[in-house]
Amino acid sequence: MDDDRRSDEKVSDVTRISPLSEADRDELLAFETDNRAYFARSVPDRGDAYFTAFDERLEHLLVLQEAGTDLFFVVRDEAGAVVGRVNLMDIENGSAELGYRIAETAAGRGHARAALRLILTEAARAGVQVVRAKTTADNVASQRVLECCGFHRVSGEPAQVEGHGGRLQEAVHYERRLAGQ
Repeated sequence: MDDDRRSDEKVSDVTRISPLSEADRDELLAFETDNRAYFARSVPDRGDAYFTAFDERLEHLLVLQEAGTDLFFVVRDEAGAVVGRVNLMDIENGSAELGYRIAETAAGRGHARAALRLILTEAARAGVQVVRAKTTADNVASQRVLECCGFHRVSGEPAQVEGHGGRLQEAVHYERRLAGQ
């Protein structure tokens, strides 16, 4: 393993993920700030409070991670730059909710697919048997990523989620059962 890599990183050909840590603070804040407008085109904006209270939010995420109820990862490219986040949230009774976001400048380069594949391995290690995800119906790129990673559409879930600008948008729900389950 290269000297500049952390021992807890998981690596694919072009992407690596590592558990969120306090050391990621500055890069993560820059990632979120630089991509705020891009993300707001497809998901609700986090709002100004997210950025002004970023340190408190990071501390809270690290507490959840330490408790094992959530797993948060930073996604890095082959050069080590932060290009995304991927998370497993609300880990309970063998299931978890998936969330991810990739920087605008890194979109379309395979980072989302690679990060999802890596986190699915982490999910299995954490005892997760079912991973759920949702996206808006117009976010075709996210749907493709989920489907490429073995997720299947699920019917019977709420038909709408909060989308861009806080308005309700049609939702598409997905689920992936992990091997051996």
